[in-house]
Amino acid sequence: MDEFLEYSWLIPVIPFLGASLLGILLVSFDRTMNRLSKPVFAISLGSTSLSALLSYFLLFYEFNHQNNPYVFDLDQILSVIPIHITFFADIFSAAGLSISSTVILLLMYVIHKQNYRKKGYVRNFVLTGFATSFLFAFVLTYPISSIFN
Repeated sequence: MDEFLEYSWLIPVIPFLGASLLGILLVSFDRTMNRLSKPVFAISLGSTSLSALLSYFLLFYEFNHQNNPYVFDLDQILSVIPIHITFFADIFSAAGLSISSTVILLLMYVIHKQNYRKKGYVRNFVLTGFATSFLFAFVLTYPISSIFN
């Protein structure tokens, strides 16, 4: 099950890829994309839901094992791009990810209900996807457990 911790870097990456796809499609096909409200909502909600599901699995794993924080560096995964980001997967970051992903899923539902078929609908979901990705990356990047030790 430690292999799961090695793939927890996907939690912030999946919403970023979904928002990037929607952003590229919005720039390429502006008028058409503004008419496709349901597929935009499905892509955005699907990518965020997948990240939320991974964060729930991470919380379940960390709650059952309560190991020391699992530290992994993105240099090992992204060997082509020289990005030096270190993620800390522990019980506090897993709880923060689970809570924030639940709140963001509720927020996306409210945005969908209030802005359905209005101007700027797709842009709102693109920006929400990018904000979700950066929030998840921030929660994983900062070692919250070091505060309590």
